[in-house]
Amino acid sequence: MVPQTLLLAVLVAPAQNVHPAWAPGVAYTPRQLVSYLGVDYLCLQGHTSRQGLEPPAAPALWRVFSGQATTAPAVPQGLAAVAAGPGRIVVTWSPSPGATGYELMVDGVVAGASSPYLHKGLAPGSTHAYRVRALNDGGTSAWSEPVSCAVERPTSGK
Repeated sequence: MVPQTLLLAVLVAPAQNVHPAWAPGVAYTPRQLVSYLGVDYLCLQGHTSRQGLEPPAAPALWRVFSGQATTAPAVPQGLAAVAAGPGRIVVTWSPSPGATGYELMVDGVVAGASSPYLHKGLAPGSTHAYRVRALNDGGTSAWSEPVSCAVERPTSGK
């Protein structure tokens, strides 16, 4: 008796819309993935969604997620914080190659994602600390070393 070999081929369609659908009124966090009209998007900044901030209409909040494996970007360099008049500090950093977004930590809370960042409404003489990290599909860099800056005190006219 001759053994017979059975070859079974299974075709599997690629999974689509494996991420939850975007919806208004939902609190999204950075790096969260959603699907909108058949396209996957990566959340860049924490926010609560609403009509008008759909992923294609809000590039500061969302970007198309490629799904390609990459490596995390390098830590952003050149972080600087400079007093910019009464009650204001401007924070800047140099872009990291391959980064698609940033998270800026302000006094221990993630509060911004773009350079320059204007920190305003600050008490005269108060000191504030900043750190930044870069992100992309491959992950998130380590936080930069912190920098701090004191808010200018008003000068007397005497």
